[in-house]
Amino acid sequence: MFLRYEMGDQSLQRAYPVLKTRQTELLPFAVTNLGDFTCDGSYFTRRQGLWECLCLYTLSGEGMAEFGGKRVSLKPGDALLLDCREYQYYGTLREPWHFLWFHFAGKCAFDYVKLLNADGGGPIYLGNRVSFPSYYKKLYTHAAQFDLQGELVMSAVVQNLLTDLIQGSSAIIR
Repeated sequence: MFLRYEMGDQSLQRAYPVLKTRQTELLPFAVTNLGDFTCDGSYFTRRQGLWECLCLYTLSGEGMAEFGGKRVSLKPGDALLLDCREYQYYGTLREPWHFLWFHFAGKCAFDYVKLLNADGGGPIYLGNRVSFPSYYKKLYTHAAQFDLQGELVMSAVVQNLLTDLIQGSSAIIR
């Protein structure tokens, strides 16, 4: 795995690991960690070879991402899904960049991301159609549970979010 990053000012960055049970690998989706970052202009991550997917959502400011030979900006209301096995770069374009994110794996993770990015991928503007912060809050609420019930709820939340993104993606990709 290749990883380079610069976190910048970490005072407004919160990351939460998710506890896993023995059944985690059997689920369609398994959240591995999540966070709420507000980043200065020096923040970036450059990565390849992580066997997880990343979903991020811009609340304010502006980020940018490079993946699959393209470069896109990430504005407020934009969601982006990335296959972390492939090369990616993302960082602050206009500070402070405030975004929610979660990493996930599971039996269906890569297939859903592939389906969502079938047209080459890009940010999906959610507007009022999908409340990403509400989905994130549900994930955060169950992240500290160390039981199958919490993992089942998080798996369902991820599936519902990804389904909402897929249903609305073709008409509103920027």
